[in-house]
Amino acid sequence: VAWIGGIVEGLGQGFDNATLSAIGLGSRLLLPTDALWRGAVFSMEPATLVATAQQLGPVGQANPFFAAQSVAPAMLVWAAIWVLGVLALGLWSFRSREV
Repeated sequence: VAWIGGIVEGLGQGFDNATLSAIGLGSRLLLPTDALWRGAVFSMEPATLVATAQQLGPVGQANPFFAAQSVAPAMLVWAAIWVLGVLALGLWSFRSREV
């Protein structure tokens, strides 16, 4: 679901559609796995590919298998908080169950 949200955000940026971009950003905040995946992809891409795609503008960056920039530090902090929150929610849900 989050990966599709990332594709929707890329399409919104490519077509200059604020609604699609907002939907994609919302899915990224709800489930930050797409942002982390794009950060991993960015770190593995050759610099020539990044430079070429950046010259193409938003259309070149709308590719779902391409990341034009690294993950923002705020998103990394949010992803860590999200993981800890989901872990805490899981621990809380099992606190009264027989294991």
